[in-house]
Amino acid sequence: MIKLKLNGSDWLDPSTVKLMFTLNNKDATNDLTLLDGPHSFFRRYRLICGGQIVEDIDDYNRVHQLMTVLTSSEVRKNDAIEGSTPWDYGTAEVVGSGGTHKRKLGFKLLSGLLNQGKYLPIRYCP
Repeated sequence: MIKLKLNGSDWLDPSTVKLMFTLNNKDATNDLTLLDGPHSFFRRYRLICGGQIVEDIDDYNRVHQLMTVLTSSEVRKNDAIEGSTPWDYGTAEVVGSGGTHKRKLGFKLLSGLLNQGKYLPIRYCP
């Protein structure tokens, strides 16, 4: 479970929201192979504003993958460049080869609220 709190009196541009994290392979002898994007690590997505559930997506990894497959290859390639993931999901990415055991990953969240063009007032969404 990851819980992120946004607070303040500013506005949020939802087109700039991305989830970024570092994947650590703690096994120095075996490589970690990623067959899919970083969204595959998350089973459920819930967005709560002011104590009310706004979005709740079960099997988030599958839904996100479906929506990714339905976009054009240019969009997938651009998202992969921004998020440091393999742009061709038919190939595997290895974390741990060449002496490096960390990989920075990121992706844009699949969210109706975060994929619209209006700025969000953070002070009303604690």
